[in-house]
Amino acid sequence: MKKKALVAVVILLAILVSAAQRGCTISDLIDDLPRRYTASDRLKDFPTELSHARISALSASAADIEQTFGHLCGSLKQTDTTDGLRIGFDNGEIVHLRPSGNAPELRCYNEAETPQRAQELNKACMAVLAGWR
Repeated sequence: MKKKALVAVVILLAILVSAAQRGCTISDLIDDLPRRYTASDRLKDFPTELSHARISALSASAADIEQTFGHLCGSLKQTDTTDGLRIGFDNGEIVHLRPSGNAPELRCYNEAETPQRAQELNKACMAVLAGWR
């Protein structure tokens, strides 16, 4: 069996086992998940090298992260540099910055509890990033 197919089967089994352990249906499991909404945008004509440099500098300092995005999301909770810089805040919101893999663009992805807040946060983050040019 191919690796991707195996992963897909494992995920399905995990969902079924979780529902069985809780004694509920799969739709009940979904209803218990927190609501998350996303929004994203990108700055075009933003050199990849500059994206990497800006993200690297920001990721080196929790104080710089809070100074840059704290007014939008509050206190920093955690960061992950697996794919760019994913910043989690105490309020549950996410700001994820990454250079495009195939174009000179800086991408910004946001997560929030409502679609409106995700859009609002993305627009505000894009305004911050526009100042990085």
